[in-house]
Amino acid sequence: MKGVMVMTSNVVKSLGFYTEALGMKCKHMSDTFAQLEDQRGNYLLLSKAPSLGLTYCAFNPVLVWECEDFPQKLESLKKYGATQDGEVKELESKKLVCLRVPDGFSLVLKEKEEEKSEAPETPEEDPATQEIQRLFQKLKI
Repeated sequence: MKGVMVMTSNVVKSLGFYTEALGMKCKHMSDTFAQLEDQRGNYLLLSKAPSLGLTYCAFNPVLVWECEDFPQKLESLKKYGATQDGEVKELESKKLVCLRVPDGFSLVLKEKEEEKSEAPETPEEDPATQEIQRLFQKLKI
């Protein structure tokens, strides 16, 4: 998935939260619509809800936001109006917490997993390569 749309009662107010607290870049904005983009090119569409009822949690997705600087990002989100909904949990040694954003729906802040730098297998270690080498030896190629 490349992006998601959420319904909001106030596009301009919501835009401030996502640009200031999460660091997203605004690509397009009007009174009823905004398109934001993160560093990876994923986008978030903010759309003015035709009725207040469509802004409730049941009509909006739960956003999951990964970050490397978990404690700082959590404090930043709170500074811009998000409220913590429960305790910080540890899952597979990574922290995560559920928050309510100013629009009232949920955002899960998740600590980004460190990139694992596994050394590539050498041809001698790779079973597929070994099998191909044996086949070539049998065929005397």
